[in-house]
Amino acid sequence: MELKSPGELITAWRVGHSLTKRAAAKLLKITQTHVYLLETGRRYPSPLLAATLAQLTGESIDVFLNMRNR
Repeated sequence: MELKSPGELITAWRVGHSLTKRAAAKLLKITQTHVYLLETGRRYPSPLLAATLAQLTGESIDVFLNMRNR
């Protein structure tokens, strides 16, 4: 089984909940551009955003905190 990158997990969560990038951004209290950059791995979440993403996706917070190390 192939492990998904943090960006792929974010995309899967967003698409799985039928959310546009704009709707996800509003829910996460970030910009639409930031959602795009997170999904593509070009930006990293703050610890607070990482905790929120972990809760929403059901993944460990470490997955999102360690995005820089991938």
